[in-house]
Parts: sequence; C-alpha cells; structure tokens
Amino acid sequence: MDLPGIGKVNVECAQSALNDESIQKIVTEENTKSLTAEEKASFEKCIVEPAPSPTPTS
Repeated sequence: MDLPGIGKVNVECAQSALNDESIQKIVTEENTKSLTAEEKASFEKCIVEPAPSPTPTS
C-alpha cells in the first residue's frame, strides 16, 4: 500500500505491528506523529520503500 508522505508499506506487517486505530491515524494524518515511540519503531519495519523527501526548490 502506498501512503502519501510515508511511502510503500507492507500491509500485513503494519496490521500485525499496529492496531486498527493506529493504522487509521496514519492514513488520516499521512504521518506517524500520533504514534508512540514503540508503535513508530514497529511500523517503520513495515515501510518497504520510504517516500522521497520533498526537495526544496530554490
């Protein structure tokens, strides 16, 4: 699954790492700010391909 601002995520991995509520927050907020440090660590293992960082244009 491709999540804006996060990248490609292994869905099965994310579902086993986080509860549905946490997954819903990520999808809604398009970031992991509302997760606990433990949840973030578990979720980050599920990111297959991180989203490219926006490159600043000068």
